[in-house]
Amino acid sequence: MKIAYMGSGTFATNILDKLLLEDNIQITKIITQPAKPFGRKKQLLATELKQFVDSNNLDIPTFECSNSKQILEILEPGEVEFLVVCDYGVLLKQAVLDLPSKYCLNVHGSLLPHLRGASPVQMTIYNQDQLAGICVQEMVLKLDAGPVFMSDSYEVDFTETTPGLIQKLSIMGANILIKTLNQILDENLKPVEQNASEATFCSKIPKEMGCVNFLEHDAKQIFAAFRAFISWPGIYFTHGDVVYKILDCKIVSDLDLKPGEFSFSKKQMFVGCLNGTLEILKIQPQGKKEMDVSSFVAGYKSRFV
Repeated sequence: MKIAYMGSGTFATNILDKLLLEDNIQITKIITQPAKPFGRKKQLLATELKQFVDSNNLDIPTFECSNSKQILEILEPGEVEFLVVCDYGVLLKQAVLDLPSKYCLNVHGSLLPHLRGASPVQMTIYNQDQLAGICVQEMVLKLDAGPVFMSDSYEVDFTETTPGLIQKLSIMGANILIKTLNQILDENLKPVEQNASEATFCSKIPKEMGCVNFLEHDAKQIFAAFRAFISWPGIYFTHGDVVYKILDCKIVSDLDLKPGEFSFSKKQMFVGCLNGTLEILKIQPQGKKEMDVSSFVAGYKSRFV
């Protein structure tokens, strides 16, 4: 079967890696987002998918497209049987969805209709959901609203981080995508419509969502935010007009502090939350390099006492 593949990040890269091993699947074209400015120097950085293509010297025509108009310039109607979209990040127009002779398929990181939108894996962790999931759905004009061909679920470990969960779900997604493609060709699979009344939604994660307040958030929620936003935007708090980024933390059960109360030993730092206590293991003050807690305590303890 001939497939055009669209994607950008880790999720899409892992799934492409699996598809390339299938003898009956031919990836004819790869489409990804254009390189974007990154870091303080704003140097252009290609997507992870483009870096994967280049580093593996894949002999597959690869295009950088930011919108449907550009996609329509490089793909002809009926040129491929399937257009597979994973973590591409742009809503596609109907003309693009109509390009493949069979289906335009999306691999989505939740159990639809739960968490339609741009950040399902992060929000699964942030919401402290017990189940994560993956779906292969037919793409329609409405966001993540298409009928579902196949799905799979995974019981979340409450130490799970977004990168780790993406790794697990992308492997699951590749497996059910391959099964879906083969069963569609064998005419043994029909999609099931979603129940729109049960839909929940998620959007791109803004930086402000990483701000935690020890007076308003309990320790479990802050730890969930840390695990969910570990790649972006991270979590941080403000104390004395200085922003401190928490780079590692854990919940402790043998210390009872008031919300917002800090406690220190020579090598440890604790803070009371609305409910429960958090131990901060690694921290970065605004404008400074990251520090282990023993170094932070030596230099900054007086600001918190």
